[in-house]
Amino acid sequence: MSSLSEVRIVRPYATESEWLHEEGWTVAKKSVYLIGIAPIPEGTAVRCELELASGQRLLVAEGVVVKYSTDSGDRPPGLVVRYRRLSSASSQFINRVLSARDASELSSPSSADNPVPSSATNNSIVEVEPSSAVQPSRLSPALERLRGRSPAVALSQQERDEALHRLRDRRP
Repeated sequence: MSSLSEVRIVRPYATESEWLHEEGWTVAKKSVYLIGIAPIPEGTAVRCELELASGQRLLVAEGVVVKYSTDSGDRPPGLVVRYRRLSSASSQFINRVLSARDASELSSPSSADNPVPSSATNNSIVEVEPSSAVQPSRLSPALERLRGRSPAVALSQQERDEALHRLRDRRP
């Protein structure tokens, strides 16, 4: 396994709710938009940590760089990383962010028109430790086809046996 580039970002908020209000738009189900990170080549494997100024870790993930976005009118420059592995706490954090976003979109029909706050641009501490041996990930064609699909759900032995029994009964 190749080594990972380390990306650590400290955002200038004291609480998760402050961060959510200002930058909750940066987290998606399958990826994260890392504000203020310098370009890293697409396909590079990275380990990223997103922290608050208070020291609270919001997200710890391993992933692959998907693209770099330059500064545009509605968002600051940053790096898009697709998750490969998440800690359980990070997975729970992502679910909280998505739930909060869904709730706010339901209560505010014009939320899509709200611009990204100006505080999202340059108020972070960014540390990038590039690895000398980072190689773009190379997946077999079979794994490439599976990229982006939801992970399988772990079943109990009884559920697994029942599912296999139903599948066997469907055979011609």
